Amino acid sequence: MCVIMGEYMNIYEEEAFPWLNAKCRKNFYPRNDPLGEKVLGICLGAQLIADCLGEVVRKNKYRNGNRLVSRPFY
Repeated sequence: MCVIMGEYMNIYEEEAFPWLNAKCRKNFYPRNDPLGEKVLGICLGAQLIADCLGEVVRKNKYRNGNRLVSRPFY
């Protein structure tokens, strides 16, 4: 299993992070994995996998969900 972790940047921030350009992303993850590896993407990793598989990744037009919750979830 391959786990691709996240980072503070987003895939669409090519100007600030030149290594995230489309050419680099295209070669990041093969569309046809000959070994059949399972892949888990977290945060930026999920964005990279989605982009490599042809999906559109864009900035969320709503507020981010990264805020502190002061009450229990249950």
